[in-house]
Amino acid sequence: HLQANTIRSSGLNTPGENPFKPNRKFISVTQRKARFGNRKMLLQQKDSVLTHPENLPSAAIPSTGSKRKQRFHNRTKLLQQRYSALVHPKDLSTSAIPSTDSKRKQRFNKNKKLLEQKYSALTHPKDLPSSAIPSKDSKRKQRFNNNKKLLQQKFSVLTTPKDLPSSTSPSTDSKRKQRFSNLKKLKHPGGLSSSAIRKRGSKPSEEITLLQLKEFCDMFHIKITDTQLFRYAYCHDFDSDSARKAIQSSYPYLGLRMNGRMVDQFQKRVMLPLPGLRTKQKSQVIYIDARRHLHSSENSQLFIENLHYLLNDMSKTRDDCKNGVCVIANMRGYSMKNCDMDTILQAAKAVESRSLPAHFTALLCINAPKEFTDRWKLLRPMLAPWLAKKVHFIKADKLDKFLMEGYDRFLPEELGGWVDSTELVEDYVDKKIFEELS
Repeated sequence: HLQANTIRSSGLNTPGENPFKPNRKFISVTQRKARFGNRKMLLQQKDSVLTHPENLPSAAIPSTGSKRKQRFHNRTKLLQQRYSALVHPKDLSTSAIPSTDSKRKQRFNKNKKLLEQKYSALTHPKDLPSSAIPSKDSKRKQRFNNNKKLLQQKFSVLTTPKDLPSSTSPSTDSKRKQRFSNLKKLKHPGGLSSSAIRKRGSKPSEEITLLQLKEFCDMFHIKITDTQLFRYAYCHDFDSDSARKAIQSSYPYLGLRMNGRMVDQFQKRVMLPLPGLRTKQKSQVIYIDARRHLHSSENSQLFIENLHYLLNDMSKTRDDCKNGVCVIANMRGYSMKNCDMDTILQAAKAVESRSLPAHFTALLCINAPKEFTDRWKLLRPMLAPWLAKKVHFIKADKLDKFLMEGYDRFLPEELGGWVDSTELVEDYVDKKIFEELS
């Protein structure tokens, strides 16, 4: 340590032998300082060199090695032209084009032209240059021409299917051919009977509406039966636009099954069907016991799913769909803990928007207390007039005005009938589970 201090104090700034490491030499302070300055300069110029290679100091350019120097200048030019070459291929300088290898040069020119014509070729296929068309391989050339024609006819095909060339119509696969012909009939129903064509001011045709809904479901891979399609069409007066919106919004409820939470919900006996019972308009009947529904978010969701399940089950045929469904709500014993106006409003809005594929005929509220009637007066203005007219507040002894003769044999004991609701629910649940598993 003393020896090192002696050497430093002597002002040794010139290169010489290192007394501590004989094989290495000292570097003078001047040389160290100069090397540091050069590194600092290169670091300062790093960003500008990458973005603007013309700022590269001449000291960094190799002075020897002609090939190496030539490559350096070529890279500098390519970096300068990088942005413009990517955005505007026509601005690519000739120095960047390979001067040798004729095949490589030819590919370069061809790709450059294709990039320049990219936008016009995609929007207007007729502008595609003939040089881009394959000159060999007849099958490949035929496919190219077919694709070009299809792109040219794309807009007209979507708006007017009659303009679709016959060469594009499937010659095999009878189901696919049938769908193709149905699609042409949707826009130009010349092949349909005169009774199926909708006249101005008349109601939509049942046949055309069902064909449109069928093509819509096939296009979006929605698995739905013909009976369910008829339910949507009938509930929306065969208006295809409103029926399509309803399918998109309520389609998931069509797949409800009798398992898990659904079984538990039915066993609570909040909502259940009354088999055999009909109204005077031949509508089927759903029974609701309001005192068994307790207000909570989970119970509200189960209530809506329970309603969808019963409406789906009671609208399986066209006759059932046309006859509709009537709901009888037993309000005896109703209190604040059963008050769930949000769920009632949600169910009413679903019926009002007809997202439920079922025909709602009436709601009979039996023995409703004053608490509920007061809340109904606030809720009624929020509903459509046609729906509010179908809600009736009556006593139990006035049911004969709405139901068929001998209705007592089908009513539950809570309403003075003969049926045990517990046995009715058990039989219904077992029947549905057996049908779904078989």
